[in-house]
Amino acid sequence: MNTDQTKSIPHFKIKGFGKDLLVHSSSNIYLLLLGFVQVFLIAKNLTAEGYGQWQLFILYTSYVALLVLGFVEGVHISWAGKQLQDIKEEINIACRFVLVEQIILVLPAILAAVFLFQQSPSGTVAMILIYTIIWNISYLFIGISMAIRQFISLAIVNVVRGTVFFLLVVIGCIYNQLNPLLVTIFFIFAQLIALLVFIVYYRSYLKPVRITGISWFQYGLKYIKTGVFVLLGSYVVTFFLTMDRLLVSNNFPIGEFAIYAFAVSAMVPANQIIRAISEVFFPHISSARTDLNPAIYRLTKSLLIMAYGVILVLYFPITELIQILLPQYVNSLTIVKLLFCTIGFSSLIQILQTNYYLINRMQRSYLIYGIIAIVILVIMDIAAIKIVGTLSGVAIATQFGFVLWFIINEIKLHSVTKTSYKELGKDILSYILYSVPFLAVGLISDSIVIQMIIYIGVCVLVTTLLFRNEVIYLIRLLFASQN
Repeated sequence: MNTDQTKSIPHFKIKGFGKDLLVHSSSNIYLLLLGFVQVFLIAKNLTAEGYGQWQLFILYTSYVALLVLGFVEGVHISWAGKQLQDIKEEINIACRFVLVEQIILVLPAILAAVFLFQQSPSGTVAMILIYTIIWNISYLFIGISMAIRQFISLAIVNVVRGTVFFLLVVIGCIYNQLNPLLVTIFFIFAQLIALLVFIVYYRSYLKPVRITGISWFQYGLKYIKTGVFVLLGSYVVTFFLTMDRLLVSNNFPIGEFAIYAFAVSAMVPANQIIRAISEVFFPHISSARTDLNPAIYRLTKSLLIMAYGVILVLYFPITELIQILLPQYVNSLTIVKLLFCTIGFSSLIQILQTNYYLINRMQRSYLIYGIIAIVILVIMDIAAIKIVGTLSGVAIATQFGFVLWFIINEIKLHSVTKTSYKELGKDILSYILYSVPFLAVGLISDSIVIQMIIYIGVCVLVTTLLFRNEVIYLIRLLFASQN
C-alpha cells in the first residue's frame, strides 16, 4: 500500500465512519446473536419440510422492494450526505407517495390472492404481499436514515424488531405451537412494530406539506428515474445471493432445499456484518474527496480481505453447535463450509464495488455487467445440478460465480480505482491462501478445536506476509486516534 495514499486517507473522516459503524454495528451484532439463536430454535422446532416452507417465504420476500420502483433508492442517492434539516419538508411527501404507490400496486394483488385462489398457496402469497406494504414503507425510512446518517434510529428499530421476533419465537417454542405459518405471522408482526417505531421517531416531520411547483406524479417520477437503475443494480446482488436457492428449490425436494437453506442461514452472522458495513460506508464515501477514492478503495479492499480470513474462523464453533444441537442438519456442514468461502468476494462486491459504482454514477454499467454475471452464474448452477446433481456442486458453482463477477467489476472500475492487474492478482492469491487451508484443514484432524487452531495459525501467517503494511498503518491510526 502506497504511503502517500495512506497519509491522505484520514480526510475520509475515519473517526466519523468508525463512530457510525460502531453505532450501526452494535445493533447488528445484537441482531446477529438473536438471529443465530432463532435459526437454531426454528430449525429445532420445525420439521425439515416446515423449515423449508419458512425459508421459501424468506426467499421470496427478498424481492418485495422491487415494487417500490426505485423511489427509495432515488431518495437515498439524492439525500446522501445531507442533514436532517435540509430534507425535513420532503419526508412527509416521500412517505405519502410510497404509501399510495404500495396501495395501488400491492392491494389488488392481495385481494386476488385471497379471493381468486382457493388452494393453500394463496395464503402464502397474501402473507408475502401484506409484508410487502409494511416492508416497503419501512424501507423508505431506512433509506432516509442511512442517507442523513441517522444510524441511531436504525439501531433502535433493529433492536426492537429483532427482540420482538425473538420473543415471539421463544413463546411459540415454550408452548410447542411453532409452525411455518405462525413463524411467518411473527415475522410480519415484528416488522410492523419496527415501522411504528420509525413513525414515532420521525413523527415531527410527518406533518402534511404541500408540493409547490411540481405534481405528485412528477415528484415520484423524479426519484424513480434517479433510483430505478440503483434498485435494479442492488437486485443484481440479491439475485446473485439467492439464485442458488431459487434453482435448488425448483430442482430438489423440499427436504434437500431445507438442508441448503439451513446452510445459508448458518452464514447469518457474516452476512449481517457485511450489510452493516455497506450501509454505513456509502454516505461516508459519498462525502469524501474524489481524489481520495483510489486510496480508500485499496485500503478498504485489503481490510475486507483480511476480515474474510478472520470471519472464516466462525465456521468452527458453528459446526460444533450444529453437531450438538441439530444433528438432523449435520448433512449441511459441507454446504456450510463451501458457502462460507463466498463471503470474501461477496463482501468485496457488496461493500466496495457496488458503492463505487454508485458514487461514480455508473449504475447502468453495474446493471449490465451484473446481469452478465447472473447469466454466467445461472449457467454454472444449472450445469452443476444437471451434471453433478448434488447440493455441494451448486455451492461450488456459486463460489466461482462470485469470483468471476468480482474480476469483471475490477476491470470495469479500473478507471476510478486505478487498480493494477498485479494488485488484482494479489487479491485472488490472498483469497486462495485463506480459503484452501480453510477447506483442507478437515483432512488433518477430526477435532474441530484442532482444525480451528491450525487455521488461525495459517490466517495469522498469511496476514503477516501479505498485509503487514496495512496492519501497521491501522495500528498507527488506532494509537493516533487515542491522542
